[in-house]
Amino acid sequence: MEMAARIFAVLAVLLVSGCGQDNPYLGVWESEPVMGISEKMEFKNSSVAGSGKEVNVTYKIEKTRIGIVTKHDGNEVTSWFNIVDQNTLSAEAGMGKFIYHRK
Repeated sequence: MEMAARIFAVLAVLLVSGCGQDNPYLGVWESEPVMGISEKMEFKNSSVAGSGKEVNVTYKIEKTRIGIVTKHDGNEVTSWFNIVDQNTLSAEAGMGKFIYHRK
């Protein structure tokens, strides 16, 4: 009986960890060139890698945008990307707009 309880507990943990919001935007993305320079970044389960750095993040996925949440000095900062389609994101920074395509 104790073995059955352990197996149930392990299965329950696996089921719960498999639940939650899937992130269909995980993977490598590359920006369209701006002044001849493009940028690659990779959205991973709990981090974003790019420009030689990797930062721990969480994601906020909404119907029309995805938020990349980082912590700076104990404060959460969210950077938003607009969802154009399943393979295209856009972001505005300063006076520029950046378009990213899934690779």
